[in-house]
Amino acid sequence: MKDLRIEKGKKTKENILLASLEILFKEGRNGFSIRKLAQRAGVSSGNIYHHFKNMDEILEEAFKYDLKISSTLMKSFEFNDLESLIENFVVNIITIFKQKKENCQTSHDPFLELVSTNKNFLAILKNMESDMKTWFMGELKKFLKKELPKEKEKYLTDIMSLYIEGARTNIFFIKKDTESYINTWRILSKHLVHTITEEV
Repeated sequence: MKDLRIEKGKKTKENILLASLEILFKEGRNGFSIRKLAQRAGVSSGNIYHHFKNMDEILEEAFKYDLKISSTLMKSFEFNDLESLIENFVVNIITIFKQKKENCQTSHDPFLELVSTNKNFLAILKNMESDMKTWFMGELKKFLKKELPKEKEKYLTDIMSLYIEGARTNIFFIKKDTESYINTWRILSKHLVHTITEEV
């Protein structure tokens, strides 16, 4: 009986987080309220406060939940050589941006709004980015059979980060089509493979 209650509690909490994300992507931070969240999640306000202390905690947990899903998706692509790893990693991230934008009815990226106004969200994002970098460099090392020199690692990750951030900004704010970014990255990834494998 206790296990069923725990499982039900987990499911309710997950539904609240999913409803939080839905509101954020449809109405932004300003459209977020406990009353609206309770209606969307199909629970009482009291039930929400049973799982979360306040609005800030709800938003923070929803942010973490979404990043966890995104992180899993970012790692779930096929690659069988160095070129496909570098190419498909970024292509996969841009594809995820596209999916998020399709669900987003606000005129901006709601998560960027949260990150820009709360240092806790920025720290969470930085931890996720660090985890993704560690994973990516680990996979890269498997193909190279050795560590990438620090200057080449920085060169690679800086270019990837700049490209990803630029794509995200343009996809959400200027509403550009993702295909141009994907096609351009496919060309750039070939250059990167050539550059990082020289004298490695």
